[in-house]
Amino acid sequence: MNTVTTLHSRAHNAIETLQNAFQTCPHRQTDGLILSALVALRQMHDELKSLDSTASDNDPEDYCCGV
Repeated sequence: MNTVTTLHSRAHNAIETLQNAFQTCPHRQTDGLILSALVALRQMHDELKSLDSTASDNDPEDYCCGV
């Protein structure tokens, strides 16, 4: 598994964790912080997803040397 795929997977897991925290957290003053982190992480997730699909179309050696 390449680095982009690993980061994409971890970002996805972190998004799920933040969504669960937002839904179950009894402290409403943390909602803004959780939502802010969720938005930033979702943007990174989407960027990694596009990088991952781009990388899978290329020869792994070309991707490694191109980065």
